[in-house]
Amino acid sequence: MSKTLAKKIALKQFLNFAENFKGETFKRLQELFLALGLDEFAFHIIKKEKWYKKTMAIYVISELKIENDELIRPFLKSNREELREQAIFYFIRTSKQNPLAFLEDLKEELNIWEQIFIEDSLLYFYKGETPDFAQWLKHPLKSVVLFAIRMIYRCNQFTNIPQLTPLLEHPDMDIRKSTIISLRKLSYENLLALIIPRFGKEAEEVQKETIKAIAAQGEILDLYKLRPYVQVCTPVIQVDYARVEKKMKQAS
Repeated sequence: MSKTLAKKIALKQFLNFAENFKGETFKRLQELFLALGLDEFAFHIIKKEKWYKKTMAIYVISELKIENDELIRPFLKSNREELREQAIFYFIRTSKQNPLAFLEDLKEELNIWEQIFIEDSLLYFYKGETPDFAQWLKHPLKSVVLFAIRMIYRCNQFTNIPQLTPLLEHPDMDIRKSTIISLRKLSYENLLALIIPRFGKEAEEVQKETIKAIAAQGEILDLYKLRPYVQVCTPVIQVDYARVEKKMKQAS
């Protein structure tokens, strides 16, 4: 058996071990991995081999927490979604205190699957302190801002409500909509006072979220404040309004 083939087999075996062992045993695996020179072999694959071999090698060093940030960072900009995901996983898995620092290196928008991938990696693989997501609310990439807005409520970061409320007037409709959702899920008590006056000049998607917010934490009198505007809204909004009005009347 050639040395190269033996090392490839060893990489796969170490991956199996890394996924199943913790604590002191995991530390011994790391030491053995380094002693056998498999880190340099993995780095060679990442530099020279085909993309699908690179993804496996990045995953192996991520699981074993073998660090080489400068080698992996360029893959955050890869045209291959699989390589971008593995680079993201690497930075979250190897991070000790700032698992999302790599967001500053992003130049392309995150797609929805990458956002879900980051969220799952944070929730199920990262063992450190949860980051403060407000730090990315002014990120130049819209997808990163939307991700941060969602994670603020997913992680119950109530202290970030003052950082969220200015986004209710953001020029981007999707950001305004996501902000209403986040503040509603955080049960922000002043939400209705901020969004009801804006209802008449809002986009349909934001109007829908305003009606949902009233249904969740308001009274029928709050809903009636929308009446002058609903008459000239789209049929979708008129139906949503009528449905919520009926439920509120039945509950009163």
